[in-house]
Amino acid sequence: MSNTIRSQEDGWGAVLRRGMVGTRWCLLVPVVVLGGYLVLVLLCSTWVTSPVLAGTIAGVVVMIIFGSARLLRSTWLSFKHEVLPATATPLFWPWTVFTAVLMFLAGQAAAAWIYAHLGSTGFDQHVQTQQSSGFVLSLLVSLLVAPVVEETLFRGILYPILRKKVGVVVAAMFSSLLFAAMHGNAVQAVAVIPLGLLLALVAERTHRIWPCAVLHLAYNFAAMMFPQPAIQTMSTPPCIGLFSAAWAALFVLLTRQVLFAEFADLPGEPPAGVEAE
Repeated sequence: MSNTIRSQEDGWGAVLRRGMVGTRWCLLVPVVVLGGYLVLVLLCSTWVTSPVLAGTIAGVVVMIIFGSARLLRSTWLSFKHEVLPATATPLFWPWTVFTAVLMFLAGQAAAAWIYAHLGSTGFDQHVQTQQSSGFVLSLLVSLLVAPVVEETLFRGILYPILRKKVGVVVAAMFSSLLFAAMHGNAVQAVAVIPLGLLLALVAERTHRIWPCAVLHLAYNFAAMMFPQPAIQTMSTPPCIGLFSAAWAALFVLLTRQVLFAEFADLPGEPPAGVEAE
């Protein structure tokens, strides 16, 4: 009996130690990665007057750093499992697209409801900044620069580094919340938190950022083209709840599929190796 109790205590101690390491890692990594990016933006802002252009230049620097790390120090941005074969996750991409559509509808409807009932000074400033940058630059940033740079930063750098110490669920949730916070206002945040979760799962499945960038681009394009009257019509609690429940159910199924496929791909690993805490 004493040996059993001692082994249980050792087990709980190991869990607590892993939890402490993961917590410190989740606090340290964003400070270094996102703090470094913000420093770059501030430095670029001293050279150019346009905040959009300053962010674009900083993004290019981030992409150069990312590309160099992938070429010269690939282990820095690698994590856990190898890329799974397509047969390991059947119907992953059709389900992903369907989930993305439901996420878009739920996110846009929730954002419209929040803006209509609470307003958002931060979102108003974001719109004014885009309008002052001119149509061409604003379009270029929304459909090219933002998807590529943000996916490089969050799913190319931040997510893989987080995954070195924590599981899929923690890394996905943490990176998604930071992704939303970087937008600087509640209206955009509520719309992109679900998107960040899905993109983290795609990064987990593919170990690539280009599928994430394509989905991100498609999301931004849909946000620009989708009729605003239709969004206003859907911005009711029943519609938001229905769309949210639908995408959440599909997202759980997708997550289970990826996690179980990874576990099956590693027959020698114990169940804890999945690290889906």
